[in-house]
This record gives sequence, C-alpha cells and structure tokens, in this order.
Amino acid sequence: MPATLKDPSTAMLYPAMNDTKWDEVRLAMYALQPRPAYAVLSTNGHRSGWDREWFYHFRTEPYATILYVDIRTDDPAQHERVRAALRQVHVPGEETPEGFRVFGYLYAGQAADYLKQFRCSVPTTKPW
Repeated sequence: MPATLKDPSTAMLYPAMNDTKWDEVRLAMYALQPRPAYAVLSTNGHRSGWDREWFYHFRTEPYATILYVDIRTDDPAQHERVRAALRQVHVPGEETPEGFRVFGYLYAGQAADYLKQFRCSVPTTKPW
C-alpha cells in the first residue's frame, strides 16, 4: 500500500459512486477504441494489475469494494476521448500524470471535483 494511502480498514470512508455509475463508466470505457487500461484499488488494500477488458473483467468484484480506479491513457488523443467519456458520465475524479482516477469512496475531509461535461448556453433573449 502506498505510504500516502490511508488504511481503508481504519479510515472513515464515504461512498461517492453507486453500481449504476460504475456501470456507466464501464460501458463508456468499453465503447472506446482502443480501450484504456485500468487498475482497481479495493477497500481491502488490494490493487489489481492493469487490464483493458472492461466488459467482463471490470465487474468481477462487487462495485462496493472499489476505493478508486486508475485509468491509464496511451496518447493525447486517447486521453481526450477518455476525458470526454468521463465528463459525459459525470463522475468524481481527477486527472493524473498517467490518465485519470475515478473515486468510489472519499475519505473524511477529502475533496473531489466531478469530471463533467461543460456546456455553454447562450441566452436567446436579452436579460434586460
């Protein structure tokens, strides 16, 4: 376990995702070509190896055990496609040097932004 990671068994964790949101992430990443790699850190401290099979492998463990998922992108174009997909799904996460991290749980006092789709709306009438 990395030195900066709190021990999940003794830390106060708050859920940031549910099964529906994890399925939305899974299907969004499955739809991308090429598919990005991912690694899961579970609440028991186990970190999976890197995998690219999102449809079956990603859901082999219960979603409720996912502390976070790291998503690794291979190049700038894939990075932008993954960013767009995660923003569309609207999940709590952050960009990392390798790609993205999507949080399943947050520690007490931990802040996280949502990766979201930004929309610019132009008013059709003048406000005055």
